[in-house]
Amino acid sequence: MIFHSIESKYNHSKLNLFVIFLLIYEISTYIANDMIMPGMIKVVNSFQTSESYVSTSLSIYILGGASLQIVVGPLSDHFGRRPIMIAGAAFFFSVLFLFLFHFLLLHLYGVDFFKEWGFVLSL
Repeated sequence: MIFHSIESKYNHSKLNLFVIFLLIYEISTYIANDMIMPGMIKVVNSFQTSESYVSTSLSIYILGGASLQIVVGPLSDHFGRRPIMIAGAAFFFSVLFLFLFHFLLLHLYGVDFFKEWGFVLSL
């Protein structure tokens, strides 16, 4: 029944296009995590710390995304989706700029956390 109401509202080509883009998004997030992890060893070595901090960086990144999920829905309901997405994209790019200025591993963790906030808001 649910699919019947979707079919009556949208044609099949738009529905297929949505499914394709959703699959590309999901695959790209997993690939991005797999691609960043080998590079994290070089980042940790540049901070002259042990390699055990690599998993901590990914955990903080995921925690940043999970911590904002409960707030994004009510914000979108109140202000609308478009302003939240634009603010999230602006916040994301401004936090990316902070990557130029981190000198301690703790700064990297903080930037990762807030970078994920911007990413979640821009979805």
